[in-house]
Amino acid sequence: AARDAINQNTLMMQSLDSTVNTLISGFEQTSNPKLVEQYVVAKGYANYDTSSRTGLIARITESGAFELVATLKSGSFDRIAVSSNGESRESDVVAYDKALNSRIGGTSIVAFKGAKADSIGELIHLNSSGDVVVAFKGGKGGTAKLDKQQKSMIARTWEYYNTMREIDRLQRQSLLLNEKCKII
Repeated sequence: AARDAINQNTLMMQSLDSTVNTLISGFEQTSNPKLVEQYVVAKGYANYDTSSRTGLIARITESGAFELVATLKSGSFDRIAVSSNGESRESDVVAYDKALNSRIGGTSIVAFKGAKADSIGELIHLNSSGDVVVAFKGGKGGTAKLDKQQKSMIARTWEYYNTMREIDRLQRQSLLLNEKCKII
């Protein structure tokens, strides 16, 4: 049974590898000296200026985490709620710290990651053809409707991240199954 599970994992990983190979051509690594680390972003977003507009972008950190960066021009906030198709998901609160929650000029910029950010990315991925609204909460917030390009970029980034996460999970599971086979 363990050998069958290993074979099944191998087939699933091969299929996911094929998906990654298709997706990867739509991404690039940033090399912006203003940023603390390098990120993987959808092509065309490597030099995206978050300090001059209201919106939401997605990126993948060096450690492989999915991260959303929300920006609000002329306002402040410490969390977001994203709604689409009658469903809403809210981020964790990120207190103002001049790092993950900062201000440049009059624009607030907050980075979110973790399970709740993953959930927001999934919601946008599942509803990228419909309306997606971001509510900026916890200050002088507001709302913004994501445009087609933002939705597509976030959906593709989440899909790439989630595919890589699933490959990692299957690899770890296969290692455990291999150890189980050695014991048996």
